[in-house]
Amino acid sequence: MKRSVLLVMALLIAMVVIGQSNTHQSLAAVEEAPYYNQQAGISECTYTQNGTYTTLPCFTTDQSDDSYSMRLGECTNVVTNFCYTAKMDGADVPVGLRFMVTIGAYKTHTSSVGIAGYEAFVNAFYVAPNDTLKNDYFGSSDRPSDQGTGGGKIDLSPIVSANNVISLTVKYKTVGLPQYSVVVADEGNMTFALSGQDLTMTVEGKPARVAVDSAAQHIPGPDNPPADLTGKCGIPNMQSVVCDVDTAAADGLSFYARSKSFTFPPASESAAPLWVSTNATYFHFPSVEVKGKSKLISVKTAAPHFLKDGATVNTGNFAAFMPNSLLKQWGIEKTETALKAALAASVTKGSEEKEVSADFIITTDGVKVKFPKISYSAPIVQVKQKPEVEATTTTTTPPVVTTMATVPATAAPVAVTTKSVKRGKSVALTSLLKPIGKGKQTWSSSGGCTIKGKNLVAPKKVAKCKVTLKQAKSGTTKASSRSITVKVV
Repeated sequence: MKRSVLLVMALLIAMVVIGQSNTHQSLAAVEEAPYYNQQAGISECTYTQNGTYTTLPCFTTDQSDDSYSMRLGECTNVVTNFCYTAKMDGADVPVGLRFMVTIGAYKTHTSSVGIAGYEAFVNAFYVAPNDTLKNDYFGSSDRPSDQGTGGGKIDLSPIVSANNVISLTVKYKTVGLPQYSVVVADEGNMTFALSGQDLTMTVEGKPARVAVDSAAQHIPGPDNPPADLTGKCGIPNMQSVVCDVDTAAADGLSFYARSKSFTFPPASESAAPLWVSTNATYFHFPSVEVKGKSKLISVKTAAPHFLKDGATVNTGNFAAFMPNSLLKQWGIEKTETALKAALAASVTKGSEEKEVSADFIITTDGVKVKFPKISYSAPIVQVKQKPEVEATTTTTTPPVVTTMATVPATAAPVAVTTKSVKRGKSVALTSLLKPIGKGKQTWSSSGGCTIKGKNLVAPKKVAKCKVTLKQAKSGTTKASSRSITVKVV
């Protein structure tokens, strides 16, 4: 499975701790998280001579332990889970419109891995007559691209129009509602229903016009970005998305989506399901930030400014969905009057932030905030809670992203500080974060560091780790959650 940097992107989300309790989250604590290699009637993937799968659904074991992928097939009278159903305008999809639907389970039984969880990919392809839908697809930081020669094409124009509505209902097992999701579509929409560990995810929308940079202009990813970003487009790191490309090398109608469910706290306790709809070529998943008494949802996006013809402005669409759980946490009543009074929408380009007029579409599960048309290259799109009193930011960024850490409502936000540890060395946890009071201590780490007993053990290579200490309420001492960034040097 082509993970690209989805799991690294997930790390940035895991650093955002939403102060709330969701009963639909953390099911792993009650019921063991499902193993994708132990599902009844589903065998390991085998391949035909042309490289396609022989039977769907099927699973593969990824390179690391406790990590599996599964390629889903269409639902039938016999196959009713780990499958999908596709429609266009409410009817069967036309011949030639095909889908790669893949799910993955990463370290879902390894509690020391903060980014452990389940993920889903949906990619639509146009498969021309005499061509074959192949097994490859592009991942989170990859340049949107066709499959190999004779495979599917991401431009769906030969078989769909910009007014057709594509809808996929995907069924699979996971531990909770996805915390963060993105659908690349026009007027996109996502809904989720969870029964025990059985999730039904519906992704729909019109194909979006997506502008794509050339292979030479593409930033290969956060692991190996070029020193000079001039004339480049993509995700150079987990702090930014850039596109210094004026005119796209290609553009076409596309449709795809990604979703993530975390397995362990604190990430699994975040408000869910938070999702966005966009036609940006590159993006980070949504992040939740706190500035004083004001909270906000922020999404970094990027794309070439013009379409391939060099004259048509690449017009962007964007919407963000705030679930009921997030509205409750922010203390916002779900009425049009209350939403307009409490929330503001803005688009930031460079150092200039402009407030825009957004529409609030109220649903049973939350509210969809629909933005007016935007343009690229790299706007940051935000939905902000209007503060009663403006205040400065009370937290700093986690190790790999510019999101802000928040803590349970019983304690005030505490700044994330930084300390250094030599490679391979062991230090006492209490030398990094001093406990407050006598409340029960729960330590966790991410980024390559491990916890052994009362010590933090640094990896034998340069890294950035995050160490978190959560303490329960004790007497008059409130519950608290504090974090520190550890540089391994």
